[in-house]
Amino acid sequence: MLLDQGICSACNFVLAIWYARVLGPQEFGNYGLILFIAFLLSMIQNALIGTVALLNLNKYKVNFRLYRKYMTYKFLALALTVYLCGLLSYFLQLLSPINLFILSSYLILYVLHDMVKRYFHSTFCIKKLLRMNVIFYSILFLILWKFEMSNYILVFIYNITAYLISFLFISKIQLFLIKTQYRRLLVLMRNEYKPIKHLLLSSLVQWFNSRISYYILALVSSNYYIGILNGYLS
Repeated sequence: MLLDQGICSACNFVLAIWYARVLGPQEFGNYGLILFIAFLLSMIQNALIGTVALLNLNKYKVNFRLYRKYMTYKFLALALTVYLCGLLSYFLQLLSPINLFILSSYLILYVLHDMVKRYFHSTFCIKKLLRMNVIFYSILFLILWKFEMSNYILVFIYNITAYLISFLFISKIQLFLIKTQYRRLLVLMRNEYKPIKHLLLSSLVQWFNSRISYYILALVSSNYYIGILNGYLS
């Protein structure tokens, strides 16, 4: 787990410096604000999945197959929410159709990538976890080295490409979406309602405390200053 965190932290640090230098303050500010939304979605998903996925599911005699269904349905619900919010942004003329598709796809793949890593972590598939990280960052660095990076939309396109390729290289994960025992699934969700409620509230408060000031600054000033601030913090 420490090695996984070391790889992610080191690569994200290098990428942040690279993006800041190449994109400039305005575009890096745009990138940062979208990335903060991805952080929020990841935190919400982790809270919704609950505490069991952080533990050894077999050790605590959890119905493994049922819990994978539980994780999958909650991810799909979150993905649908992302697209609905994207459509709302489009109708409010905040996003063009192509940008809506790119940003929504990035957010969903980011959250899916995070969920798969969480799955590997909870089942102690450390080699798969590390392999997924190494493949993703290797592909992303190769794409960034080979192709032009003139705006933040291109950065998200490159990330989407790296996510899709990394998913092709990892072992197949069975997500049981058919023949679901819905009564047992509802019991599981009801039993986890209380811890999920507190985890979700805690996650939202944590994100608002750390990120909402960026959006306030963007409203009263511009994304140029968000890029400068985010660059220094990176």
